[in-house]
Amino acid sequence: MPERAAEFTPEDTLIAVMIAISVSDETIRTAELMSIERMVNHLPIFGNYEIERITDVANIVYDILAD
Repeated sequence: MPERAAEFTPEDTLIAVMIAISVSDETIRTAELMSIERMVNHLPIFGNYEIERITDVANIVYDILAD
């Protein structure tokens, strides 16, 4: 596991799972990413989450899955 993943917050981990599930069919559609972003913008658990982190989390997930 990349070291960066070890620093995931609980919110990062939840987003990572959503991204991993979305990419499990080897593609991730724009609609899926938009849906994840909408959830992050509206669910209380993500109230203090920095939306810009989604890209970093996604890249880490892609690196893990590539291995």
